[in-house]
Amino acid sequence: MRNAKLYLRYHGIVKINFLYALLRKLPWIGKRLAPAPPLGYSGKLTLAVLGIIFQLFSCLFMSVLLVLLYYLPWKYQAFSFLSTGPQDVASGFFQSFFFLSILAAPVIMRKGRHELDWTGYYFLKSFRFPPKGFILSRVLINLARIAIGLFFPLLVMGWYLGNIPMALLTFAVSLLMRYFVESFFLSIFESKGKTFLENSWLSIVFWIIMLLPAFLPIFGNGGERFILLSSPFALIGAIWGFFYLRRASYEKLAAGLSSTEDLLATRTFTKQAHFYAVKMEDDELVLGDTEEISHKTGYDYLHELIFHRIQRKLERQTKKKVLLLVAVGTILFVLGFIFQANLAPRAENLFLMMLRTSFFISYLVSPGEHFTKLLFLYMDKDLLPFHYYREPKAILRCLKIRLLKLFRLTAPVTGVILLGLLAFFSLFIQQIGSKIWLLIPILLVQGAFFALYRLMVYYLLQPYTLKMEAKSPAASMANGAVYLVSYAFFHMKMIGLVAIAVLCGVMGLIALSAPFLLVSQGPKSFKLKETS
Repeated sequence: MRNAKLYLRYHGIVKINFLYALLRKLPWIGKRLAPAPPLGYSGKLTLAVLGIIFQLFSCLFMSVLLVLLYYLPWKYQAFSFLSTGPQDVASGFFQSFFFLSILAAPVIMRKGRHELDWTGYYFLKSFRFPPKGFILSRVLINLARIAIGLFFPLLVMGWYLGNIPMALLTFAVSLLMRYFVESFFLSIFESKGKTFLENSWLSIVFWIIMLLPAFLPIFGNGGERFILLSSPFALIGAIWGFFYLRRASYEKLAAGLSSTEDLLATRTFTKQAHFYAVKMEDDELVLGDTEEISHKTGYDYLHELIFHRIQRKLERQTKKKVLLLVAVGTILFVLGFIFQANLAPRAENLFLMMLRTSFFISYLVSPGEHFTKLLFLYMDKDLLPFHYYREPKAILRCLKIRLLKLFRLTAPVTGVILLGLLAFFSLFIQQIGSKIWLLIPILLVQGAFFALYRLMVYYLLQPYTLKMEAKSPAASMANGAVYLVSYAFFHMKMIGLVAIAVLCGVMGLIALSAPFLLVSQGPKSFKLKETS
């Protein structure tokens, strides 16, 4: 108990420094704050307690948001894909919550990628915190966050759907399974020094296995059966986790978390988190012959030179997305072929659901964010200090070149999605008819819009500093708003073809207005953010 109290105290002090740093990044307020909180130990401790309370309330807020954007629409719109009544809908909710509890990352998902690594150095080295107390306290706090986050929406949905006992059972089974997952990942890290998720393909498979049942609860009343069948396994796993955590080698775990080398690596990652995925090794840069672009001049030559140097990174990222989409599309086609007779009566509803889902998928797989980060890291961060883009014509010319390049990167990704959906719905051509061809213009508009959207955010809300820090709350809010809208659109069952067509038209109008907005605002907004 004493160790837990000490951990909460020190954990809160570390957290308040990050909260204060976040406040300093806000417009207007940040400039009026001192570089560090002008507080003594007692003041920092008080704020630390408030910071921990704030974290717990943030879990509650996220659970409320989860209910409003994801689950409540199912209460008022019948889920007509593979379910026939309220009980089947409730079953889908409980199944979804179970997998969401696992999706909330364990404390040690990937070495060097989680706060456990950098806090481990401070707690285990600077504060000389007992390794067992530190790791167990961290696991219990993680479990508490998930418990608070799950309890409210499960209780609300259990009340709405008239099945509170199943909601409480789902809550208990989810926490037991979560306890097992935490222990399981710690045991892997103890024996291997890493988790299997460092392998990108294993990581992709893991997330697909978790995401599909979490966000597509389409198994009728299978969700309740799944929870009931999982109960004994979750209990056995939790019991194993309890005994493992009692005998685990915490000194060995701590040694892998508190080295100076790890600290420096995770500090760099924390500062350059938004560029971690686009960093290139020397052997990835293409520095060879550039004769094929030697005939170009001006902006064209400069961009083609940069594109030539980073082409391996661009191609590798596109290839990964294409392979992943091909795998998912093949699985969907096989499932559609097997269950064709069962799905045929509901083919039109399934078609509309896929159209709504396509907006969210197009947003997620768009290569625009990756592309703009590469541009900033290997080109714009060196040109912006010299006001290279202060002329409107420079911005428009560069926008045209970059947009065409981004369209070429987006084309194979959008093409694979389009071919996959056309192949899937060709199984139900008798039910859907000529509507199937609507997929072509809708997906093409989505791919083009999200490519242009990423460039617009980059030019109008340029968030990066020379230290590779992201310091634009407006850009984060814009991306978050688009994410939430496209995700909520996925679950709005009342939206039909007319609404989808109108939304595509709005996207087209926004795209047409983009050049005028860039001419007026681009030279003023496209500049480096100030470094703190």
